[in-house]
Amino acid sequence: MKTITIVRHGKAMTGATDEQSYDNLSEIGQLQAENVGSYLKATGKYQRVISGTMNRHRQTVEHANMGLPHTQDARLNEIPFFELGRALIEDKGFSFPNDDKAFEPFFTAMLTHWPALAVPRGILLRDQIMHGLLEVLRSLEEDTLVVSSGGIIGLLGAYALDLSPAATAKFVIPVAHTSIHRFSLSGDRLFVTKYCSIPHLDRADQRDLVTFA
Repeated sequence: MKTITIVRHGKAMTGATDEQSYDNLSEIGQLQAENVGSYLKATGKYQRVISGTMNRHRQTVEHANMGLPHTQDARLNEIPFFELGRALIEDKGFSFPNDDKAFEPFFTAMLTHWPALAVPRGILLRDQIMHGLLEVLRSLEEDTLVVSSGGIIGLLGAYALDLSPAATAKFVIPVAHTSIHRFSLSGDRLFVTKYCSIPHLDRADQRDLVTFA
């Protein structure tokens, strides 16, 4: 059984309503990345890092400054949140969520109606994304650190635990920026062995650096 460590990117540009506007680290996100990089480098466990191809992934690796060889794979990017969100607004009359309270029902509906929203628009389906993720994880050694996104981490957890769309939404909400997760893989069987750990942001003076959305 192989165990892979996955870190969520630092806080991006919250409040954006499209991928392009969202996809850069905020100042807080840069500080979060610096902290997680210092923590993980001190463990001596990692020899290389792989991330998605998005700006927020690349910038997280850069600000983590671990000095490791870095490769990228688009299969680690993110679920198509903004595309599905626009489809949900068009087809189901939802409004784009502007706070954490509104996010949960919006995200639950998006996951529930994903196939119906995606197929007519040519958006990737959940199973297609999951297939790519498992291929990536199988190819990695345990000394490779993965930097990805909250939706991807939630999708892996939902697959491992066989979660419903509503439970998946609840699983994603507490995924803090730069939180550390571990998944163990044996064939097609996936297990959650660490979830949403933030030891690098655990001091009292770091409370303002713990963010989720």
